[in-house]
Amino acid sequence: MMFTDLLTKIQSFFLTENQRRAQSLRVEKYAKDIVIYIQEGNWESLHQQLVFPLRLFITKHVLEYGWKTLTSMAGPLQPIGTPEVHAGWPLSRISVPLQSERLSLALTLWMTWSGKLITLQVGSRLSHPWKAPSYASATSRSVSLTLGHGLRRVGATLTLPPTRDPGNEAFPCVILIGGSGPVDRDSTVGPSKPFKDLALGLAAYGISACRFDKRASTLLGKLTMSKKTATLTDEYLYHVIDAIRQVRRVPEINPERIILLGHSLGTLVAARLASLDTSVAGCILMAAPSEPIYRCAIRQLSYLESSGSGDKSTAEASEEVPAESDMLKDLRQQADVADRPDLDLSTPTKQLPFGIGPAYWLEYRTFDVMETLKDIRNPVLILQGERDYQVTATEDYARLHEKFSTLPNFSFRQFKSLNHLFISGQGAPTPLEYFSPGNVEADVITEIQRWVHG
Repeated sequence: MMFTDLLTKIQSFFLTENQRRAQSLRVEKYAKDIVIYIQEGNWESLHQQLVFPLRLFITKHVLEYGWKTLTSMAGPLQPIGTPEVHAGWPLSRISVPLQSERLSLALTLWMTWSGKLITLQVGSRLSHPWKAPSYASATSRSVSLTLGHGLRRVGATLTLPPTRDPGNEAFPCVILIGGSGPVDRDSTVGPSKPFKDLALGLAAYGISACRFDKRASTLLGKLTMSKKTATLTDEYLYHVIDAIRQVRRVPEINPERIILLGHSLGTLVAARLASLDTSVAGCILMAAPSEPIYRCAIRQLSYLESSGSGDKSTAEASEEVPAESDMLKDLRQQADVADRPDLDLSTPTKQLPFGIGPAYWLEYRTFDVMETLKDIRNPVLILQGERDYQVTATEDYARLHEKFSTLPNFSFRQFKSLNHLFISGQGAPTPLEYFSPGNVEADVITEIQRWVHG
C-alpha cells in the first residue's frame, strides 16, 4: 500500500486537523455499520457497501458462504470487538478483532472516503509472518516485470538462480499460474506463500521461475473487471502468454525449456496452453480438478457442511447427512444451468455459479482438462496432496490417473499428508489450517526439479 501511504502524506498538506478528525469519525461509523451487517447476517446491505465494480465480482452469496464457512470451522464467535481505524485518503484501513472458540482473528477492511469497501478479508490476529523454507536458495536473484498492457497490467517477479558460470547451460524456467480468486504472485493464503516457496526452492536447483499477480488481486483489476463479461482469457491468458514471451528474451533462460505450472484452476490454463503451443516444453499440474470448478465447489461445500465444527474425522462426518443448506441447493441449480448445452450469452448471470456471466462458462468449456490433456505430446507431471478437500485425490486425481497413467509422457505423484497448498498437516482437513504458517513440502520441490532436469 505504498501508493496509499503517499496519498495520505499528500492529504496532510490539504486537510486541517479538524477535517482529518471528522474523516476518521466518518470512517469509523461506516466500519461499525459493516460490523452490524455481519453480526445480523444482513448480506444484502454488506454487498451494497462494496465499491460498484467489486459488487459485480463478489456476490452476497459469496459473502454469506465465506462467513458461514469460517464460523462453522472456527466455532461460534464472541461479540465483535471495537474497530481500529487508520483513516487515510483516498483509502482507510480498519481492523476489527474477532474471537472464536478456536482462533483469534482480525477482519481487515480497506474502505474509500465515502465508505465503500475495496477489500474485506479475515486473517489471524496473531502475527505469523511468512518465513523462508530451509530449502530456499539464499543467493537467488529477483527481477521485477510488468505483464500485459493498459488496464490489464500486472506485476510479476522472475526469480533466477545464482549467477551461472560461463559455459554452463542456460536455466529452464517454470511459469507459475495461480488458482481461483484474487490471488497475488505468491499465491498468498494467510501466512503461507506457496508460490514464493516454489520459486526460491527451485532456484536452489538451478531452475528459474516467473510468478505474477492475478489481475483480480490488483486495485486496478478490482475496479475494472466485471464478473458479467470476464473470461478465462481476461483472467489468465494475456499474462501467461506475455510471461512466456518475456522470459524467452532473458539471456540466462533457455527459450526451449519453458514449463507451465498451474495450481488448481490454473491447471486448466497450463494444460490448454501446453496443448496449443508446442514450443512449451511441458506442464506441471498441482491439484488439478477433473470436472468444472463449480462441481468441485459443490463437493467442497458438502464436505464442510457435513463436517460441522471440523473436530470429527472424515469417516465420522460422512456418517451424518444433514439437510442441505439453501446455498448448496442454489449452487447445484446454478451448476446445472452452466452445464446445459443451450447455455448462451443471454443466460442471466444470477442463474450461474458464483455470479459469473455466461461468457466465462462458455469459454471455460474449451479448457476441459480431461479433453485438453489428450492433445499434449510433451511431458506432463501431475501432483496431488491426499489431504486436499478442495480438489481430491479420491475423485479428481483418481480420474486423471486412470485415464492418462499408461501414457509414456505422463508422470504422477501423490503426497500423503499434504493439503491443497501442498503444505503438510494432520487429521481431517479444514479451512482452519490455512491460518497457520507453513511452507510447501520439500519433497514437492525435489519431485519437480527431478522431473524438470530429467
